[in-house]
Amino acid sequence: MKKRILTGLIVLVSVTGSTAFGQDIYKPAANVPMVQLNNGILMPQFGLGTFLQPSDKVCKQSCLTALKAGYRHIDTAHAYNDERGVGEAVKESGIPRN
Repeated sequence: MKKRILTGLIVLVSVTGSTAFGQDIYKPAANVPMVQLNNGILMPQFGLGTFLQPSDKVCKQSCLTALKAGYRHIDTAHAYNDERGVGEAVKESGIPRN
């Protein structure tokens, strides 16, 4: 399981490339399709899933990496038991929650 998660992180970092980290942290990744929710809010169709993260530390780092790469959709749930890691990443990123 840990090997699969580590492989996923490596793929995420290699796909985003080193230039992605220089972009404005408040802007989502370019050309990400959006879907309009029933309440009118636009949500990116691509996001980071946090299911089966082995620890809060790994979850936090996964989320920080994705946020720095431009992701603005983190798919999480109370049942995943990773709220602490996701919350710490969002707070540390400096990106407003809205």
